[in-house]
Amino acid sequence: MRSKRPVREFDTAPALALVGSVAQFSELVGVSRTQTYRWIDAGLTAIEADEVAISLGVHPSELWVEWLTVVPEPQLSLDLDLL
Repeated sequence: MRSKRPVREFDTAPALALVGSVAQFSELVGVSRTQTYRWIDAGLTAIEADEVAISLGVHPSELWVEWLTVVPEPQLSLDLDLL
């Protein structure tokens, strides 16, 4: 059985617009230009988008307005014994 492919719902355009070029984007994010072009073609997963934004020094919601509605909050668990 094949595993599910990750959902790639974030376009690289806002991040690329922030830095201006593929070469600069690749350098700042720490990936090859080949990987950058793959992301341009396929889009970014939520995890990739988060890593890209952090690498560029911004919160993902500053690049993708839909960030807060698409990415669920992490499930928080409390250890009641510590309270």
